[in-house]
Amino acid sequence: PNTQRMWLDNINTSLNADPADPGVYVLATRIGRKPVFDLSIGAKINIDHPGVQNLKVDLLADLTQGQMDFLVPQVQALLKQSKAAGTLSFSASGSVPFDDLNNANLHVESKLTNVNVVAGDQKVPVQGYQLSADVANGVVQIHNLQVDAAGSAFSLAGTVALNDRLDTDLTLHLD
Repeated sequence: PNTQRMWLDNINTSLNADPADPGVYVLATRIGRKPVFDLSIGAKINIDHPGVQNLKVDLLADLTQGQMDFLVPQVQALLKQSKAAGTLSFSASGSVPFDDLNNANLHVESKLTNVNVVAGDQKVPVQGYQLSADVANGVVQIHNLQVDAAGSAFSLAGTVALNDRLDTDLTLHLD
């Protein structure tokens, strides 16, 4: 109830074999509903040596326009409950060999503005959120995770070292 049917148009996708390497497929996808939503995904997918190279994901969702029909109804209901009215951007790039995750090389950035985090009857207004992180050589480096909420700014930076079991040793700095 009180949601709109999800509507995605302007979807462009291509999957092409790389003539120089028959086990590699080049993926390019774009889903756009500008100015409220834009998603692009590109990657080289290696079937012979499972993994993804040249991964690039960019997402922009603008909830200030009052349109949410680019989202599934369950997410629409959640955002209405939290009175989300901001923008979300997410960007990731890098390479991930599926047979050796410790050799993944990724960079991630994300920003979110003006959303309420709802837990039960409690609402915490979040004016802003930013994340900048890298994964390289078995280490996750969080350069900055900042949350501006309830009149305060919370900033976190740290590293997580992945071992062969993919559990972690964590170093954390919280200001």
